[in-house]
Amino acid sequence: MYRMAMEKLYEWKDGKHRKPLIIEGARQVGKTWLMEEFGRKAYVDTMYINFDANSRMAELFDSDLNTDRLIMGMELYAGRKIDPGKTLLIFDEVQEAPRAKEYEAAIMWLCDCGLVHKVSRVNAGEMPLKAYEDLKAFKLFMVDVGLLGCMTGLSQRILLDGNDLFVEFKGALTEQYVCQQLKSIEDMGVYYYTNDRGSCEVDFIVDTGERIVPLEVKAEVNLKAKSLKTYREKYSPEISVRTSMADYKREDGLVNLPLYAVGEICELL
Repeated sequence: MYRMAMEKLYEWKDGKHRKPLIIEGARQVGKTWLMEEFGRKAYVDTMYINFDANSRMAELFDSDLNTDRLIMGMELYAGRKIDPGKTLLIFDEVQEAPRAKEYEAAIMWLCDCGLVHKVSRVNAGEMPLKAYEDLKAFKLFMVDVGLLGCMTGLSQRILLDGNDLFVEFKGALTEQYVCQQLKSIEDMGVYYYTNDRGSCEVDFIVDTGERIVPLEVKAEVNLKAKSLKTYREKYSPEISVRTSMADYKREDGLVNLPLYAVGEICELL
């Protein structure tokens, strides 16, 4: 695990057009230690700033975000120069930095802690999906089905035996499972789709890097998917996926994918 993480960090460092790197994960699992270790191995100097414990740095970022001013302020605080290419800047507890609205900070904190997945809406099924992302509309999913079940007080017996009152929530639980499977696939963009009128919603739209794939989630074996049909008529995707308890089947560009196989969606398409 350590070797794989380090290889990823070196790939980022050697990238010609690299952008700031965001390290996500649950709290207290070694993210800060990993970055400091990477700094010692790959850089001449490392400057670590924790916004939760450093009020002076929080104040520095409180006004404008002028790059020259911020760099000068960090250099004065640290007592040494920031040398591009040789100094690694580590910002920890970024959610504590000022200027963010309260709800944005709360959502960021949950995402950074690895407690939730944020899935944004797209209003078109075209490449690249990122260009059609609606930043004001999104869904939040727990990071794990078990956490969702615990948070809602759902007993194990109901999960195992089923219950008439459990029918509607079963759909939400199944969407949660599918989301966490998709999020575990490296370099896959995960979104959901609704049209501007709100009359058509597809549970997930994924960008594999090679194609856009709409994915409808069903908790049982009922395969009726009106919204997916509407989406297919409008955008004519090469492949569409309907995941459920039904067996695998592929016909006319529509794949019935068993729920247990969602994590292998790229290989199966």
